[in-house]
Amino acid sequence: MKMLAVSLLVGAMIALTASTEGKRDETQIDKHHAVKRSTYCPCGWSQCGLRCFRYISGRANWVTAQRVCQRLGGSLASLHSVYEERWVQRLTGNQVAWIGGSDAQREGYWFWIDGTRFNYANWCRGEPNNLHRQHCLRMNWGARNCWDDGHCHVHHGFVCARRR
Repeated sequence: MKMLAVSLLVGAMIALTASTEGKRDETQIDKHHAVKRSTYCPCGWSQCGLRCFRYISGRANWVTAQRVCQRLGGSLASLHSVYEERWVQRLTGNQVAWIGGSDAQREGYWFWIDGTRFNYANWCRGEPNNLHRQHCLRMNWGARNCWDDGHCHVHHGFVCARRR
């Protein structure tokens, strides 16, 4: 009887140890994958530098586009170099698209909706011209695929950006 009790006890300890080790391994695997995934962009987003970008081809006005980007965890994209702009142009297929620049708060003072410094621009010749109160920035305008200040109520595709 003692031998049976000891055998059952040893068997139970082995089973408990095996189930605990399995859980520990799963936890370690989950932690490893979570850390690894955090360095990449979410599904549907593409990485450029330290940010993730997403082109939405569905057409919206500038304000609605910003709201959609916020719901996705970002904002309309700011661009800070010719490299970033060229990369985003490829993402959009050179289609006219809203990005996060605006001078609606103060005419002639352009800012990025994400709060970063407006330190790069690729305006088309004669732009921004504020023709009939144009306050929102669109890219890939005209034959040169440059920037234009557009009417914020016009519908275009748009580019969102977020941190990785």
